[in-house]
Formats: sequence, C-alpha cells, structure tokens
Amino acid sequence: MSRRSVLNVLFWAVSVGGLMAVLNGDQRAVSLRLWLACLVIWFAAASVRRLLEGVPLVPARFNPLFILRRRKPVVADSRLREVRAVEGLLLRARDNDRAFTQQLQPRIVALADHFLPVTHGIDRHTQPERARQVLGDLGWMIDLSTKHRTPTLQELDDLIELLTHPSGARTEEAA
Repeated sequence: MSRRSVLNVLFWAVSVGGLMAVLNGDQRAVSLRLWLACLVIWFAAASVRRLLEGVPLVPARFNPLFILRRRKPVVADSRLREVRAVEGLLLRARDNDRAFTQQLQPRIVALADHFLPVTHGIDRHTQPERARQVLGDLGWMIDLSTKHRTPTLQELDDLIELLTHPSGARTEEAA
C-alpha cells in the first residue's frame, strides 16, 4: 500500500471511531453536527489547497476517499489491452514470418470472414472468385494454402480499409 492509501485508511478509521465514540454519549445531535462540520471543512480545505496549487479539480482525485466508489469499465481496459497486443503482433510479424503465419494471418482471415459478408455481401467460402475479385492484389494475405511474404503496414492498412468500407464508399487518399 502506498503512503497516501495508509493515510486515507487511518483518517477514515479515526473519523469513524471518533464519531462512534461521541455518538454513544448523551448529546448525539450536537456531536453529529460537529463531525459533519469537520468533514465539510476538511473537504473545503482540500479543494482550496488544490485550487491554489493550480491543479484542476478532477472527480477522480476524490475517488480514493470514498469506500463505495464506482469501478472503471472493464470493456475499455480489455479493448486497450487487445489493441496493444495487436500492435505488438504487427511489429513482431514485420520481421518474423512465423509470427505472421501462425498468429497474424489467422486474425486477418477472421477479419475477412467477418467483414466480406457484412460490407460486400460475399461469403469467402461459397464465392471464392467474387472474393478474389473484391480483394484484388491484397487477396494473397488470406490465402492459407501457400506461403507468402509478410505484408507491409501499408498493405495491412489497405486491406482493412477495403474490408471495412463498401466498394463505392471507400475513402481514397489524395496522392
């Protein structure tokens, strides 16, 4: 645990312990008001300190103070990990033919099998001639029967562009 976490736990333990000790006394309403006033003053002092330091007030800064804070969405974290894994795979596949044939090429084939029916209305297995016609020069990347060279990043980008955009709506780069 970091020093800040230990101090937060210690603060809340002392605060709750003191509140419970005072609430057991005869003047519960007065002690409750006193503890709420102390808590408001503590938050106000922390906010003013952050303002004077020039640090913007970000709600994330207050998250460690609350016991029942909301968790971050797992979807974004898993997507980021997946994107980073694919980026690393692309970098490895540039120099390593084995990484391309065993790891990257099956992903490219899966992308083609998904996007060809969605964007072009073609099933690669039932209409191979039409799929070859749509993919053109880039079709060699999804051909698992023969060994090919590793594609360049520009070729991969062109293939993804071709797969994800319908034939008439593809964006052409100005040369």
